[in-house]
Amino acid sequence: MADHYLIVPPTGLLEVIHADHPLDPEVAIRTRERHGEFIRLTAGAVTASWMSSESGWMNPRARQVFARITRVHLVFTGPVLFEGIEENLMGEIVGLLSLTDTARDGAS
Repeated sequence: MADHYLIVPPTGLLEVIHADHPLDPEVAIRTRERHGEFIRLTAGAVTASWMSSESGWMNPRARQVFARITRVHLVFTGPVLFEGIEENLMGEIVGLLSLTDTARDGAS
């Protein structure tokens, strides 16, 4: 069975990763963001990993994902890697974020 991961950067393209082996979240995040302290937070079956930094870019898209799944609102900085999102829910989340980004880009 493949593992599914979602990486949500503050802006730009979302990354959906399907892997036949576990992904090291710290390595995956550190290749995208080098500053800050590595944080890994689990709520229910979902885990969010990111680099916490006072000077990092705020990530409202990751906040939206985490709140949709857990009903908890957190402030994230930089790219955030999510593990444990059920595959159908991940598809809904990617679709929702894509529509939101498209609507925002069209309004510019």
